[in-house]
Amino acid sequence: MSTVTRKLQLTGGSTIIVSLPKKWVSSLGMRPGDEVTLVLNRDGTITVMPKTLHRTNEKPEAVIRVTRDMSPEVAVREFIGYYLVGYDVIRVEFGNDTEMHRSQIKEAIRDKLIGVEVMEESEVHLVARCLITYTEFSLNDALNRMRAVTSLMLRDAVKALISYNIDLAEDVCRRDNDVDRLYLFIVRQLKTLIRQPHTLSDLGLRTVRDCLGYRLVAKTVERIADHAMRIAEVSKSTRLPKDEDLFWRIEKARDLAIDLFNESLSAFIKLDKQLAHEVIERSKEMSFLEEEILENLLKHTELDAKDVANLRLAFESLRRSAEYSADIAEIAINMAILEPVL
Repeated sequence: MSTVTRKLQLTGGSTIIVSLPKKWVSSLGMRPGDEVTLVLNRDGTITVMPKTLHRTNEKPEAVIRVTRDMSPEVAVREFIGYYLVGYDVIRVEFGNDTEMHRSQIKEAIRDKLIGVEVMEESEVHLVARCLITYTEFSLNDALNRMRAVTSLMLRDAVKALISYNIDLAEDVCRRDNDVDRLYLFIVRQLKTLIRQPHTLSDLGLRTVRDCLGYRLVAKTVERIADHAMRIAEVSKSTRLPKDEDLFWRIEKARDLAIDLFNESLSAFIKLDKQLAHEVIERSKEMSFLEEEILENLLKHTELDAKDVANLRLAFESLRRSAEYSADIAEIAINMAILEPVL
Protein backbone atom coordinates (compact mmCIF):
# COMPACT_ATOMS: atom_id res chain seq x y z
CA MET A 1 0.00 0.00 0.00
CA SER A 2 1.49 3.34 -1.06
CA THR A 3 0.83 6.59 0.77
CA VAL A 4 0.90 10.22 -0.32
CA THR A 5 0.72 13.41 1.70
CA ARG A 6 -1.42 16.42 0.88
CA LYS A 7 -1.97 19.74 2.62
CA LEU A 8 -5.42 21.06 3.44
CA GLN A 9 -6.09 24.28 1.57
CA LEU A 10 -8.57 27.04 2.26
CA THR A 11 -10.50 28.37 -0.70
CA GLY A 12 -13.32 30.86 -0.94
CA GLY A 13 -12.77 31.89 2.67
CA SER A 14 -14.66 28.94 4.19
CA THR A 15 -14.12 25.77 2.14
CA ILE A 16 -11.38 23.25 2.93
CA ILE A 17 -10.11 21.29 -0.08
CA VAL A 18 -7.48 18.60 -0.64
CA SER A 19 -6.09 17.50 -4.02
CA LEU A 20 -6.13 13.89 -5.28
CA PRO A 21 -3.01 12.23 -6.77
CA LYS A 22 -3.07 12.71 -10.56
CA LYS A 23 -1.69 9.22 -11.15
CA TRP A 24 -4.55 7.64 -9.18
CA VAL A 25 -7.16 9.72 -11.04
CA SER A 26 -5.70 8.83 -14.43
CA SER A 27 -5.40 5.11 -13.62
CA LEU A 28 -9.16 4.98 -13.05
CA GLY A 29 -9.97 6.86 -16.25
CA MET A 30 -11.45 9.84 -14.42
CA ARG A 31 -11.37 13.43 -15.60
CA PRO A 32 -12.05 16.85 -14.05
CA GLY A 33 -15.76 17.14 -13.37
CA ASP A 34 -16.23 13.43 -12.55
CA GLU A 35 -17.73 12.65 -9.15
CA VAL A 36 -16.23 10.66 -6.28
CA THR A 37 -17.95 9.21 -3.25
CA LEU A 38 -16.66 10.07 0.23
CA VAL A 39 -17.44 7.54 2.96
CA LEU A 40 -17.13 8.92 6.51
CA ASN A 41 -15.89 5.99 8.60
CA ARG A 42 -16.55 5.60 12.30
CA ASP A 43 -12.84 5.58 13.10
CA GLY A 44 -12.45 9.15 11.79
CA THR A 45 -11.03 8.22 8.39
CA ILE A 46 -12.52 8.97 5.00
CA THR A 47 -12.64 6.54 2.09
CA VAL A 48 -12.54 8.13 -1.37
CA MET A 49 -13.99 6.06 -4.22
CA PRO A 50 -14.87 6.74 -7.84
CA LYS A 51 -18.64 6.86 -8.01
CA THR A 52 -18.60 3.91 -10.43
CA LEU A 53 -17.25 1.70 -7.63
CA HIS A 54 -20.16 2.60 -5.35
CA ARG A 55 -22.78 0.89 -7.50
CA THR A 56 -24.91 -1.69 -5.73
CA ASN A 57 -26.99 -3.13 -8.55
CA GLU A 58 -24.22 -5.06 -10.29
CA LYS A 59 -24.20 -8.84 -9.88
CA PRO A 60 -20.64 -10.17 -10.32
CA GLU A 61 -20.59 -13.47 -12.18
CA ALA A 62 -18.11 -16.34 -12.04
CA VAL A 63 -17.68 -19.25 -14.44
CA ILE A 64 -16.47 -22.70 -13.39
CA ARG A 65 -15.63 -25.25 -16.06
CA VAL A 66 -15.93 -28.80 -14.75
CA THR A 67 -14.21 -31.68 -16.55
CA ARG A 68 -14.12 -35.41 -15.82
CA ASP A 69 -10.42 -35.07 -14.88
CA MET A 70 -11.47 -32.87 -11.95
CA SER A 71 -12.64 -34.68 -8.80
CA PRO A 72 -16.17 -33.86 -7.56
CA GLU A 73 -14.66 -32.63 -4.28
CA VAL A 74 -12.49 -30.11 -6.14
CA ALA A 75 -15.51 -28.88 -8.08
CA VAL A 76 -17.45 -28.35 -4.83
CA ARG A 77 -14.54 -26.51 -3.21
CA GLU A 78 -14.24 -24.27 -6.27
CA PHE A 79 -17.96 -23.46 -6.13
CA ILE A 80 -17.86 -22.66 -2.40
CA GLY A 81 -14.73 -20.58 -2.93
CA TYR A 82 -16.49 -18.35 -5.47
CA TYR A 83 -19.46 -18.06 -3.10
CA LEU A 84 -17.21 -17.01 -0.22
CA VAL A 85 -15.40 -14.26 -2.11
CA GLY A 86 -18.72 -12.63 -2.95
CA TYR A 87 -19.88 -13.70 -6.42
CA ASP A 88 -23.64 -13.32 -6.70
CA VAL A 89 -23.96 -15.43 -9.86
CA ILE A 90 -21.99 -18.65 -10.39
CA ARG A 91 -22.23 -20.43 -13.73
CA VAL A 92 -20.98 -24.01 -13.87
CA GLU A 93 -20.25 -25.51 -17.28
CA PHE A 94 -20.13 -29.34 -17.33
CA GLY A 95 -18.07 -31.51 -19.63
CA ASN A 96 -18.67 -35.17 -20.46
CA ASP A 97 -19.02 -37.74 -17.64
CA THR A 98 -19.50 -35.14 -14.87
CA GLU A 99 -22.85 -36.29 -13.48
CA MET A 100 -21.33 -36.91 -10.03
CA HIS A 101 -19.82 -33.41 -10.04
CA ARG A 102 -23.25 -31.88 -10.75
CA SER A 103 -24.89 -33.95 -8.03
CA GLN A 104 -22.36 -32.98 -5.36
CA ILE A 105 -22.45 -29.29 -6.28
CA LYS A 106 -26.25 -29.26 -5.98
CA GLU A 107 -25.98 -31.10 -2.67
CA ALA A 108 -23.51 -28.48 -1.40
CA ILE A 109 -25.86 -25.68 -2.48
CA ARG A 110 -28.69 -27.33 -0.57
CA ASP A 111 -26.80 -28.34 2.58
CA LYS A 112 -24.02 -25.79 3.01
CA LEU A 113 -24.96 -22.44 1.47
CA ILE A 114 -27.54 -19.89 2.60
CA GLY A 115 -29.58 -17.96 0.05
CA VAL A 116 -28.21 -19.76 -3.03
CA GLU A 117 -30.68 -21.13 -5.55
CA VAL A 118 -30.29 -22.86 -8.90
CA MET A 119 -31.93 -20.50 -11.41
CA GLU A 120 -31.07 -22.28 -14.67
CA GLU A 121 -30.02 -25.81 -15.52
CA SER A 122 -29.45 -27.87 -18.66
CA GLU A 123 -27.39 -30.86 -19.72
CA VAL A 124 -24.25 -28.77 -20.01
CA HIS A 125 -24.61 -25.98 -17.47
CA LEU A 126 -26.03 -24.76 -14.17
CA VAL A 127 -26.51 -21.17 -13.00
CA ALA A 128 -26.81 -20.45 -9.29
CA ARG A 129 -27.58 -17.08 -7.77
CA CYS A 130 -27.20 -15.75 -4.23
CA LEU A 131 -30.52 -14.11 -3.42
CA ILE A 132 -29.83 -12.83 0.09
CA THR A 133 -27.84 -9.70 0.98
CA TYR A 134 -26.06 -8.50 4.10
CA THR A 135 -28.82 -5.95 4.71
CA GLU A 136 -31.43 -8.74 4.85
CA PHE A 137 -29.46 -11.01 7.20
CA SER A 138 -26.80 -9.13 9.14
CA LEU A 139 -23.65 -10.45 10.80
CA ASN A 140 -25.20 -10.30 14.25
CA ASP A 141 -28.38 -11.98 13.00
CA ALA A 142 -26.31 -14.85 11.60
CA LEU A 143 -24.14 -15.05 14.71
CA ASN A 144 -27.17 -15.10 17.01
CA ARG A 145 -28.71 -17.85 14.90
CA MET A 146 -25.48 -19.83 15.22
CA ARG A 147 -25.67 -19.31 18.97
CA ALA A 148 -29.27 -20.58 19.19
CA VAL A 149 -28.59 -23.71 17.11
CA THR A 150 -25.31 -24.54 18.87
CA SER A 151 -26.74 -24.05 22.36
CA LEU A 152 -29.57 -26.44 21.58
CA MET A 153 -27.11 -28.90 20.05
CA LEU A 154 -25.11 -28.97 23.29
CA ARG A 155 -28.23 -29.43 25.40
CA ASP A 156 -29.69 -32.20 23.23
CA ALA A 157 -26.35 -33.98 22.78
CA VAL A 158 -25.96 -34.39 26.53
CA LYS A 159 -29.62 -35.36 26.85
CA ALA A 160 -29.07 -38.06 24.22
CA LEU A 161 -26.00 -39.27 26.14
CA ILE A 162 -27.85 -39.58 29.43
CA SER A 163 -30.98 -41.17 27.96
CA TYR A 164 -29.26 -43.22 25.22
CA ASN A 165 -31.58 -41.61 22.67
CA ILE A 166 -30.09 -42.47 19.27
CA ASP A 167 -32.76 -40.60 17.27
CA LEU A 168 -32.04 -37.39 19.18
CA ALA A 169 -28.30 -37.89 18.72
CA GLU A 170 -28.70 -38.24 14.95
CA ASP A 171 -30.85 -35.10 14.88
CA VAL A 172 -28.08 -33.19 16.68
CA CYS A 173 -25.58 -34.36 14.04
CA ARG A 174 -27.85 -33.15 11.24
CA ARG A 175 -28.11 -29.72 12.83
CA ASP A 176 -24.36 -29.28 12.44
CA ASN A 177 -25.04 -28.55 8.76
CA ASP A 178 -27.11 -25.51 9.80
CA VAL A 179 -24.16 -24.13 11.77
CA ASP A 180 -21.79 -24.76 8.87
CA ARG A 181 -24.12 -22.90 6.48
CA LEU A 182 -24.27 -19.89 8.80
CA TYR A 183 -20.50 -19.92 9.24
CA LEU A 184 -19.89 -19.87 5.48
CA PHE A 185 -22.45 -17.08 5.07
CA ILE A 186 -20.64 -14.98 7.69
CA VAL A 187 -17.30 -15.56 5.95
CA ARG A 188 -18.88 -14.40 2.67
CA GLN A 189 -20.17 -11.24 4.35
CA LEU A 190 -16.80 -10.47 5.92
CA LYS A 191 -14.94 -10.89 2.64
CA THR A 192 -17.40 -8.48 1.03
CA LEU A 193 -16.88 -5.96 3.83
CA ILE A 194 -13.11 -6.07 3.43
CA ARG A 195 -13.48 -5.56 -0.32
CA GLN A 196 -16.07 -2.80 0.14
CA PRO A 197 -15.19 -1.01 3.41
CA HIS A 198 -17.83 1.66 2.76
CA THR A 199 -20.43 -0.95 3.82
CA LEU A 200 -18.95 -1.40 7.32
CA SER A 201 -21.25 1.12 8.96
CA ASP A 202 -24.29 -0.54 7.37
CA LEU A 203 -23.60 -3.61 9.53
CA GLY A 204 -22.64 -1.70 12.66
CA LEU A 205 -18.90 -2.39 12.40
CA ARG A 206 -16.45 0.34 13.24
CA THR A 207 -13.30 -0.62 11.32
CA VAL A 208 -11.94 -3.41 9.15
CA ARG A 209 -10.27 -4.72 12.33
CA ASP A 210 -13.71 -5.81 13.55
CA CYS A 211 -13.94 -8.21 10.60
CA LEU A 212 -11.08 -10.26 12.05
CA GLY A 213 -12.88 -10.52 15.38
CA TYR A 214 -16.10 -11.73 13.74
CA ARG A 215 -14.16 -14.22 11.62
CA LEU A 216 -12.45 -15.72 14.67
CA VAL A 217 -15.66 -15.85 16.70
CA ALA A 218 -17.69 -17.46 13.92
CA LYS A 219 -15.02 -20.16 13.49
CA THR A 220 -14.96 -20.75 17.24
CA VAL A 221 -18.74 -21.17 17.37
CA GLU A 222 -18.49 -23.65 14.50
CA ARG A 223 -15.92 -25.65 16.51
CA ILE A 224 -18.20 -25.71 19.56
CA ALA A 225 -20.96 -27.12 17.34
CA ASP A 226 -18.49 -29.79 16.17
CA HIS A 227 -17.89 -30.74 19.80
CA ALA A 228 -21.63 -30.99 20.38
CA MET A 229 -21.82 -33.32 17.39
CA ARG A 230 -18.96 -35.41 18.82
CA ILE A 231 -20.89 -35.85 22.09
CA ALA A 232 -23.91 -36.92 20.04
CA GLU A 233 -21.82 -39.42 18.06
CA VAL A 234 -20.44 -40.91 21.29
CA SER A 235 -23.92 -41.19 22.77
CA LYS A 236 -25.04 -43.51 19.96
CA SER A 237 -22.69 -46.28 21.12
CA THR A 238 -22.35 -45.67 24.86
CA ARG A 239 -24.68 -46.45 27.75
CA LEU A 240 -24.20 -44.55 30.98
CA PRO A 241 -24.69 -46.43 34.26
CA LYS A 242 -27.92 -45.61 36.12
CA ASP A 243 -26.54 -43.14 38.63
CA GLU A 244 -28.54 -40.05 39.57
CA ASP A 245 -25.49 -38.36 41.12
CA LEU A 246 -23.54 -38.88 37.89
CA PHE A 247 -26.44 -37.54 35.82
CA TRP A 248 -26.65 -34.47 38.04
CA ARG A 249 -22.94 -33.73 37.63
CA ILE A 250 -23.08 -34.16 33.87
CA GLU A 251 -26.08 -31.82 33.59
CA LYS A 252 -24.30 -29.29 35.80
CA ALA A 253 -21.28 -29.35 33.47
CA ARG A 254 -23.58 -29.05 30.44
CA ASP A 255 -25.43 -26.07 31.89
CA LEU A 256 -22.14 -24.34 32.70
CA ALA A 257 -20.86 -24.90 29.15
CA ILE A 258 -24.06 -23.48 27.65
CA ASP A 259 -24.11 -20.48 30.02
CA LEU A 260 -20.49 -19.65 29.26
CA PHE A 261 -21.12 -19.94 25.54
CA ASN A 262 -24.18 -17.67 25.55
CA GLU A 263 -22.56 -15.10 27.84
CA SER A 264 -19.36 -15.02 25.78
CA LEU A 265 -21.33 -14.16 22.65
CA SER A 266 -23.34 -11.53 24.52
CA ALA A 267 -20.06 -10.01 25.69
CA PHE A 268 -18.75 -10.02 22.13
CA ILE A 269 -21.82 -8.49 20.48
CA LYS A 270 -22.18 -5.84 23.19
CA LEU A 271 -18.40 -5.38 23.64
CA ASP A 272 -18.96 -5.86 27.38
CA LYS A 273 -15.51 -6.25 28.93
CA GLN A 274 -16.80 -6.93 32.44
CA LEU A 275 -18.98 -9.81 31.28
CA ALA A 276 -16.10 -11.16 29.18
CA HIS A 277 -13.80 -11.20 32.21
CA GLU A 278 -16.46 -13.05 34.20
CA VAL A 279 -16.76 -15.70 31.48
CA ILE A 280 -13.01 -16.29 31.49
CA GLU A 281 -12.95 -16.71 35.28
CA ARG A 282 -15.97 -19.02 35.34
CA SER A 283 -14.59 -21.20 32.56
CA LYS A 284 -12.00 -22.52 35.01
CA GLU A 285 -14.76 -24.34 36.90
CA MET A 286 -15.22 -26.80 34.03
CA SER A 287 -11.95 -28.63 34.68
CA PHE A 288 -13.02 -29.39 38.26
CA LEU A 289 -16.43 -30.65 37.11
CA GLU A 290 -14.75 -32.88 34.52
CA GLU A 291 -12.49 -34.39 37.19
CA GLU A 292 -15.48 -35.08 39.45
CA ILE A 293 -17.36 -36.82 36.63
CA LEU A 294 -14.37 -38.99 35.70
CA GLU A 295 -13.80 -39.96 39.34
CA ASN A 296 -17.45 -41.00 39.55
CA LEU A 297 -17.11 -43.12 36.41
CA LEU A 298 -14.18 -45.05 37.88
CA LYS A 299 -16.53 -46.38 40.58
CA HIS A 300 -18.60 -48.17 37.95
CA THR A 301 -16.71 -51.37 37.25
CA GLU A 302 -19.45 -52.54 34.87
CA LEU A 303 -18.22 -50.05 32.24
CA ASP A 304 -15.84 -51.54 29.70
CA ALA A 305 -12.73 -49.77 28.37
CA LYS A 306 -14.50 -48.62 25.20
CA ASP A 307 -17.33 -46.97 27.14
CA VAL A 308 -14.87 -45.19 29.43
CA ALA A 309 -12.85 -43.94 26.46
CA ASN A 310 -16.00 -42.68 24.71
CA LEU A 311 -17.22 -40.91 27.83
CA ARG A 312 -13.84 -39.25 28.29
CA LEU A 313 -14.18 -37.88 24.75
CA ALA A 314 -17.66 -36.55 25.53
CA PHE A 315 -16.61 -34.78 28.71
CA GLU A 316 -13.49 -33.45 27.03
CA SER A 317 -15.79 -31.88 24.42
CA LEU A 318 -17.76 -30.12 27.16
CA ARG A 319 -14.51 -28.78 28.61
CA ARG A 320 -13.27 -27.68 25.19
CA SER A 321 -16.58 -25.86 24.61
CA ALA A 322 -16.01 -23.91 27.81
CA GLU A 323 -12.44 -23.10 26.77
CA TYR A 324 -13.64 -21.90 23.37
CA SER A 325 -16.14 -19.64 25.13
CA ALA A 326 -13.23 -18.12 27.06
CA ASP A 327 -11.50 -17.54 23.72
CA ILE A 328 -14.58 -15.66 22.46
CA ALA A 329 -14.53 -13.56 25.65
CA GLU A 330 -10.88 -12.67 25.05
CA ILE A 331 -11.72 -11.53 21.52
CA ALA A 332 -14.53 -9.39 22.98
CA ILE A 333 -12.07 -7.72 25.35
CA ASN A 334 -9.59 -7.03 22.56
CA MET A 335 -12.27 -5.54 20.33
CA ALA A 336 -13.67 -3.37 23.13
CA ILE A 337 -10.28 -1.70 23.59
CA LEU A 338 -9.97 1.23 21.20
CA GLU A 339 -6.98 1.49 18.90
CA PRO A 340 -4.36 4.13 19.78
CA VAL A 341 -4.58 7.42 17.93
CA LEU A 342 -1.39 7.89 15.91
